[in-house]
Amino acid sequence: MSEDIQYDEVDGTRVVVGATLEKLIEKVASNEIPDKEFVEIFLITHTYFVDSFTLLENLSSKYLKSASAEDAQDRESLFVQMRLINVLKKWLQLGWLKYFAPNPELLSKVEEFVLRLKGGAGDKWHEALHRTIESLKDEEQVEMRITDIKLPKGSMELIIEMITCSMEPELVAKHFTYLEFELFRLIPIDELLHKAFNKEEQSPCYHSYINHFNQMSHWMSSIIVSGSSAKERGLTICRLLQVAKHFYEWNNFSGLMQIVSALTCTPVERLKLSWLGVPPKLLELFENDFKPICDPSGNYAKYREVFEKATLPYIPLAVVYTKDMLIIEENVPSRLEENAELINFKKMKLLGKTLLTVQSAQENPYKWPEMEGNFDSNLLSALRKLQPILGDKEMYAKSKAAEPSFDAASPKDLRKQKQLAAKRGSNLKDLDKMKEKAQRRKKKEAVKEEKKKAKFATLGRSNSFNSLAQSDPGTSHTSTSPSFPLQFSASFQSSSSEGSLPLSTSRLRAEKVLENIRSLKSELQTFTQEHPDDTDEALQPQADMIEQAIQSLTVIAKELSSHLPV
Repeated sequence: MSEDIQYDEVDGTRVVVGATLEKLIEKVASNEIPDKEFVEIFLITHTYFVDSFTLLENLSSKYLKSASAEDAQDRESLFVQMRLINVLKKWLQLGWLKYFAPNPELLSKVEEFVLRLKGGAGDKWHEALHRTIESLKDEEQVEMRITDIKLPKGSMELIIEMITCSMEPELVAKHFTYLEFELFRLIPIDELLHKAFNKEEQSPCYHSYINHFNQMSHWMSSIIVSGSSAKERGLTICRLLQVAKHFYEWNNFSGLMQIVSALTCTPVERLKLSWLGVPPKLLELFENDFKPICDPSGNYAKYREVFEKATLPYIPLAVVYTKDMLIIEENVPSRLEENAELINFKKMKLLGKTLLTVQSAQENPYKWPEMEGNFDSNLLSALRKLQPILGDKEMYAKSKAAEPSFDAASPKDLRKQKQLAAKRGSNLKDLDKMKEKAQRRKKKEAVKEEKKKAKFATLGRSNSFNSLAQSDPGTSHTSTSPSFPLQFSASFQSSSSEGSLPLSTSRLRAEKVLENIRSLKSELQTFTQEHPDDTDEALQPQADMIEQAIQSLTVIAKELSSHLPV
């Protein structure tokens, strides 16, 4: 075995483990059975072990050496020459946008070599490479095939309504997928090499794609929690699940992840009443198929299993292929540890397979004949501009306001959702389980509140409502409402137990008491706003008493002001 190349035996086949650059070039030009994958991996990962100018110099000099030899017309020599020309042609096709179009100097070197082929036996190779270069020059650079249209005022709202209500889910899914694929195909392979995807300035197309993913997912969550009722929110969830079903069938894994991320975020997942309106078949798909594919457990084990069987076209998960690239980059050296002169081709193969999977996906777009020329340009433009309606904190606050907690839901809402669930065949046992859980939580909160009251009693501080009741012996109230932590100042508690405030009390003290009472009123109003269902009627007597106390203390403060010096 030569010291400048090492092999492993895999299923009876010799596989290159490590080699020098010269041996790798010999391998790609050898007269062995052509290995298309080996050549593509060599070309797509060459920047890890050689720069493009040096590679071009090595390929061209090897060809010229073979073509000028005495046995140049032998079958073996001709085969080597043909392989080298095909390798150069493949490199032009794979790396035109990355290496040649943006680098006139490198392209000029290629054209010089092609010109040297003209005449004699090299004529056919000259023609083949010349046609390839000219066709690549004539092709437009990869650009977004979606025109950015300035939308008329108010049209964005209409388009959002169309997405969420009127347009068929399949048609919505096709527009989403078309846009997703256009952004995906724009990512050049070099933005995935040498960990470039970690830095936005080195990978603008990749980060544009990721930003779109995040915005779409956040927007979906926003429109769900912004629904005016549990029924409306439930219908939006159903619609997104129907769109996700098409993504699942079309192997649009990126679009599927967007929807699953939106539906599993806390503000949406906690909307128990809204989820009761989702039909069991859709829920089953969501729980048994969609969520497992997007589950990161076992290094996205389920996704990898499904992706392995998927057929083109597809849009892979960016989080998976970039994670794979990062792990390989950081854990596998570019040179063999036992011989640093040899390029670690095992690493190149691992990187290359991931990169070729991405490239293959980019080269195979979705084709729907009925949609040819029929995509709604306004809708596509709007999808590019969609922004989250709510921030993270606003979304959670909106979710809490929509459904404070399951036990706080009004009987009317529960009844309506139970009827809707029965109509759609949802499992009503879920409703009972949620109610039991809510009741247990309510009991725990009651125990905590009792402990808190006991603590205040130990400190000699009575509950504010009881203090107010004592200050008006002619009024009797029994409150079953939830209590909240409002206490009078010690000065008011001690004086209120005597029936009235003496006129000899300083004006400053009276005004302080009045300030405390007003603070109580403000806190009570805040509390009733946060718990409207629990406090509207139950706390009204206490609110009236606080108002009476304020009026009485205002009179006392005025009297004190007239008798005491400033």
